[in-house]
Amino acid sequence: MKAFLVILLTIFNIIFNVHYVLAVEAPNFPSCNKPSGVIKVQYNEGTHGIAGDGSTYTGKDTVYELDSDNLQQCFCSTSGQGIQTNWWRISSLDENQQKILRNLGWKYIPNGALWGLKDGAYMAQNSNYTCTPGNSGDNGTGGGEITREAASAGQVLGLAYTGNSIFLLISFLTAVIFLSLGIIFHKKAGH
Repeated sequence: MKAFLVILLTIFNIIFNVHYVLAVEAPNFPSCNKPSGVIKVQYNEGTHGIAGDGSTYTGKDTVYELDSDNLQQCFCSTSGQGIQTNWWRISSLDENQQKILRNLGWKYIPNGALWGLKDGAYMAQNSNYTCTPGNSGDNGTGGGEITREAASAGQVLGLAYTGNSIFLLISFLTAVIFLSLGIIFHKKAGH
């Protein structure tokens, strides 16, 4: 009976202590001071929106199509403060991968069509860069320096699933049960 109990508790511990590693590899995006791709749309002046930001901005806005699923928006304000938005169409990412990206500062956009993009869900990542007013991107003439935030885009964003409070509670209780059983068996064995 004791052996059965130990085996049952061991199986229970293995089932509830499985850890999953969820890695997300973001596409590589160029910096807005050296953009690439085909210009999809360009506005030399006007008021523009930035994904995930309720404010409006005045300046130049250029959107580059990098490939069928990735775009880059290079906004340059009249004061020379630029905002780069990396647009990633995420048709193949599951909810856990999207959650990892949201925790890393990406914004979930349920329908890109509302932003003039293809229909479908996107993740958008904003970062700041310095630009020359009136020149946001134009194949390297935007000038300035991209911030470290945007330079890190495109790296593997691997995070381990560390669980939640229920997972931690079950792990703790399992450890206490095994410790208690060990003490009981040790005393009954007469050692």
